[in-house]
Parts: sequence; C-alpha cells; structure tokens
Amino acid sequence: VQMKRGQFRAAIANWERATSIDPMNWNMFDNLSNAYGAVGMLPAAERAKRRAAELVSGSSIERILMEQSWGWAYYALTGSTEKINEGIARSQGLDDSTGSLAIAVYSVAMVERDYDRAEHAIEKSTATIFETFAGPRSTKKFLLGTVALARGDVTKARSLFEAELPFARSELNEAPDSAPRHAQLGLICAYLGQKEEAIAEGQRAVELLPISKDAVDGPGIAVALAEIYGRVGEQEKAIAL
Repeated sequence: VQMKRGQFRAAIANWERATSIDPMNWNMFDNLSNAYGAVGMLPAAERAKRRAAELVSGSSIERILMEQSWGWAYYALTGSTEKINEGIARSQGLDDSTGSLAIAVYSVAMVERDYDRAEHAIEKSTATIFETFAGPRSTKKFLLGTVALARGDVTKARSLFEAELPFARSELNEAPDSAPRHAQLGLICAYLGQKEEAIAEGQRAVELLPISKDAVDGPGIAVALAEIYGRVGEQEKAIAL
C-alpha cells in the first residue's frame, strides 16, 4: 500500500522487517529491491535482488521476470542496459514457452536500436500471446509492428497494427476496466492515425489508474497517454504530461 502511495522510504522499513521475519521468502526480497530502486539505492537494490534470485527454485518465469525487473530499474537510474543483458545471459536455456525471455530480448534490443535482434527474438519464439512488463497482452503482430515503425517502414507497420486491432479490442472487451488494455488499444489507434479514439482510450486509461492512485504502475499509463498525444500531433500535451 505504501509503495502504491509513493511512500517508498516507509515501504523500505516494512519490507526490511518482513525479510527478517520471513528470510526464505524470495518475494519479500524482490519487493524490498524494488523499493530500494525507487529511491535510487542501487547497491542495496542489487543485493536484495540477488538474494531473491538465490531463493527462487524451479521457476524459470520467476527468474526471468526478477532478473529483468532489476535490470530495468538499473537502466532507469543509470541509462545502462548492462544488467538487463546480464540477466538475459543467465536466463538462456530456461523454459520460455510463455515468451517472457523473448520479450526481455526484444525490449532491450529496441532500447539499443538493434532492430534485427528484436525482430529475431519475436519471430523465433514459440509463444503466440505475449505479456509485456506493463501488463497488456499482444500477439507477434503488434511487437513486429513496433519494430517496423522504429525502422521507418510505415507501410509494413500499418499493416501489422491493423491486423492486431481485433485482438486488442477483444482483450479490452474481456476486461473493460483494465487501464493497460485501454492504453494498448489507444497506442494502436494512434499508430493508425485514429486520433479521437486513440486519445479517448488513453485518457480513459489514466482515469482508471492515475498516479495519485498508484505510484508504481500509474506512471507507465501516463507515459502511454503522452506517446499517444505525440503520435497524433498533440506534441505540447505530450511534453506537458
């Protein structure tokens, strides 16, 4: 609750107490690491994340997600993708039937502008539905569409996003109060130039999960709305947000 309210220092004190009470619970250390990272305590965050990884046994998905959450926290604070790639290297050979490792490779490759690597990671994956760290699910079409867009191949990107649109709508129909799914649909509409619907979906997402309500996941939704504004020509609103 304190994390969601942005009370990270108070949360740290409680997570530290929790790890002392339940020292074999990897989840406690993982949350403690996230709290440390939120206030820029990098060495402490890494120590807690490493301890969490030591306690995880037999779950490749948990290992991959844990490694990546620390790597992205480090990237956000330092601008370096080193820890992300180290985590990916340690995850090689683990079961990736859900596509979690493929998403990890794709995500860091996009940041590094290595579009061949990003495309290869998605195309070779056996998964058909992917879950990103922000929450919404997508198919290969959306992810490959973002690669095409980054390369400047607008025609290919548009074709892929048009093909993804029915899936995004069906996902939202299943969970109409999901902020990430509204944001996802809004982004796709923005990529397709559907300005009014794109903004409406993005604004609805922020209404459902404002930063004032959730300081952990709310910022990501606000970023999605900012990108929507930027894509549809409302640059001043994007910059302000």
